[in-house]
Amino acid sequence: MSTHRGEGPSWNVGDGVVSYNDGTDSICAQAFNSEGARWVEVTLTPVNGGGPSYTWRDNNNYYGHPSATCRSLATAYEDTNYRATVKTYWGERGTTVSRGSRTFYS
Repeated sequence: MSTHRGEGPSWNVGDGVVSYNDGTDSICAQAFNSEGARWVEVTLTPVNGGGPSYTWRDNNNYYGHPSATCRSLATAYEDTNYRATVKTYWGERGTTVSRGSRTFYS
């Protein structure tokens, strides 16, 4: 994820990917679809207000779960600065890992 407006940044978080699409005003989490159960959890908050906050998880408990889980930022003010904080889990590892935070503009 980057702080540049208008891009479609993505962030590889080890057990999946978090991406933002400025054209559709949506942010998506997708757990990788291999090697057992995985999930990616995103906590999304506007840095200075001006938009919705969300916490959600994309689960991949089985092979063949190809889609991502997304949230809409269509109601956020244009150019709202957001912080996405990510945690992931992988069943083979058996632990949850904090992947830090990134900021971007809606």
